[in-house]
Amino acid sequence: MIFVWPIFFTSLLLFNFIPAPFDLPSGSLAALLCLFCWIASSVLATLLGFQLAWKVVLVVQLISWTAQFIGHGLFEALQIFFGYEPYPGFHVRVTSMVDVETEEWRNKNARLLP
Repeated sequence: MIFVWPIFFTSLLLFNFIPAPFDLPSGSLAALLCLFCWIASSVLATLLGFQLAWKVVLVVQLISWTAQFIGHGLFEALQIFFGYEPYPGFHVRVTSMVDVETEEWRNKNARLLP
């Protein structure tokens, strides 16, 4: 617990500066899901005990992170091979924004160097 609270505290600190994209119904649903997960994990931890619970956590974390990396890799492959775009013109818009930022960065660095 002592190592977790700074992560939680600093996350909440940042969330004060980020506007919440949720309306009241979806925010309430998210809060209920968090509450359910907290209660369910407490019950499961009590049933399993520490000796088995940490093994379950380790396996679930390894499987979840592996699946996430594989999923992202497959999604990016879809973008490359099939030209997938979230909406028409997305790639062109993002590429132009990146080009502008890159040019500004190069100009800024060119002025700094003699």
